[in-house]
Amino acid sequence: MKRVRKSLEAIQADLSSKGRSRNDIDPELAITHRILQRWAVSVGSGLPAEDWQEPRRSKPPPLDDPTAIKVDQEIQKAPHRTKEIVRLWYKTELPWEYIARAVGVRSRASLYTHRGAALWYFKGRFDALNIRG
Repeated sequence: MKRVRKSLEAIQADLSSKGRSRNDIDPELAITHRILQRWAVSVGSGLPAEDWQEPRRSKPPPLDDPTAIKVDQEIQKAPHRTKEIVRLWYKTELPWEYIARAVGVRSRASLYTHRGAALWYFKGRFDALNIRG
């Protein structure tokens, strides 16, 4: 546990030295993040896309159907925790506490670390399949 805490502190110190917070997306992961944002608005849940009571917000354009299907298939093949982090992060507006509890992590810092690991996982998969956002 001390080792994990120490590495989390090292990551946070490294981010601080670069003028970034743990909430920032690593520039190398920006395209992967954008693909997942676009996937989230592409693949429906069977429910209406917008609630008339919600305030208007801009949303990224959806992926084209063939790309959305490929991305969805890759997400379905991912390890359980990775898949759940991505699904809950991008397809819901749940607070971080709920997402952390649902995927079995205890802190916000740990959740952000796991989200970063999920983004690296999908970056590798998307690069291998030549999926671009």
